[in-house]
Amino acid sequence: MDRAGGFYPLGREFESLQGDVSKGPVVDDVERLLAIEDICALKARYFRCMDERDWDGLAATMAPDLAFEHPTIGRHASAAAALEAVKERLCSLAFTVHQGGMPEIDVHSSEQASGIWSLHSVVMPQGAAGGRPALIHGYGRYFDEYRRIDGEWRISGLRLVHLYKGP
Repeated sequence: MDRAGGFYPLGREFESLQGDVSKGPVVDDVERLLAIEDICALKARYFRCMDERDWDGLAATMAPDLAFEHPTIGRHASAAAALEAVKERLCSLAFTVHQGGMPEIDVHSSEQASGIWSLHSVVMPQGAAGGRPALIHGYGRYFDEYRRIDGEWRISGLRLVHLYKGP
């Protein structure tokens, strides 16, 4: 078991949920760079919609058959189930700020890609401890899979591994 409580980076088990990443036409350099830019914008939208509690916008970032794994929210096998769990968790908090950066995006084909993102999050639980806000900082990595659906990139697999969570 690792420091992240048993969550490991994407492996064969996760990939089997998404299918063979080698399927699809090979992309040239320009297509690859455009895909990377689109995926970076997609992930930025995911973080923004989460923090703004824009549930429709958040749902639009996800493939319907999303494979979702989060250390505090759990495992879910669809976007609808993951979204309900995310809503329940985030609505119990006063506010959240999620910042993702340093993306490592691999474009496998014109239809599939994967990525690793660094995460820093700050959450404030409802209520205040001793009259002062109790902020919780989280640091970790997102391991994502992406699939193009109807010409738009969507998150088809998401696994968060916390490296640290505390004050």
